[in-house]
Amino acid sequence: MLEKVKKGLLIAARESWLFLKSTIFLKNLGIFLVLAFLGIFITKIWLSYYTNHGQALKVPDFIQMDFDEAEKLANDKSFELVVSDSVFLLNQAPHRILVQDPPADFKVKENRKIYVTVTKNIPDLVKVPNLLAGNDDYKQYSRKLERIGVSSKVVDRKYSIKLQRNTILEIRYDGENITDKVGGGFQVPMGSTLEFVVTDRGGGMVEVPNLICKSYDAAKFLIKNYGLKVGNVTVGSNVKDPEQAYVSKQNPSYRPGAKMDIGATIDVEIVGTLPKNCTGGDDYSNDSQ
Repeated sequence: MLEKVKKGLLIAARESWLFLKSTIFLKNLGIFLVLAFLGIFITKIWLSYYTNHGQALKVPDFIQMDFDEAEKLANDKSFELVVSDSVFLLNQAPHRILVQDPPADFKVKENRKIYVTVTKNIPDLVKVPNLLAGNDDYKQYSRKLERIGVSSKVVDRKYSIKLQRNTILEIRYDGENITDKVGGGFQVPMGSTLEFVVTDRGGGMVEVPNLICKSYDAAKFLIKNYGLKVGNVTVGSNVKDPEQAYVSKQNPSYRPGAKMDIGATIDVEIVGTLPKNCTGGDDYSNDSQ
């Protein structure tokens, strides 16, 4: 049995060797090798063309360029610019490129898309920060505004004995008092300017002026010169024209040496005729009051 197997294997091996040496096999093998070589060669050329092998290009630096100019340059270099985002920046011209991806000098294939972030000319809306129950310091609050791109300026000061200097009393925007709207998410365009009315302590005291027997017009002038303000005005009898009236009472009362805070108010009562004991009009000084 074993002898028969060996004999069969020898016959198969001899026949295989004769086939491999035959003209038909060698001819077919040659055709196969030629076709395989041509296939590999053609595939290599196609891949080289498809992937632009060896033709990597440097990405230009588009940062701070106007988008239209950058787009023209990109097209000349066989690239495509695509805007992926836009932001508003103060003191920055619109349509300027801020960020690009891939970055400058990065090597890529032609026809590659370059994604950019550009500036825009329409400002974003930002929420005005909340106030803290009437004791906000203007300088601290203005720094909050600066961080969100909003400017601020003081347009008026009002004297206050109780509040610290520069405490915010009012916020105005575009001529409107928005103090009560701030806590409700009020928004303004970035780059806007808010106007503020803040407190002032005056930094000292002044003597109480003697207004009795003065004309109302002269009394107001004197109050202003003392750094004070006219408070409540009570109109007495026979007053036809307040500018022609006279001061008959004042609060606080005049006393030699008495003082009051700068910026405080004086209440007065005016009458139509010169009060009794006033003989000299505006030149009269009633030290007995």
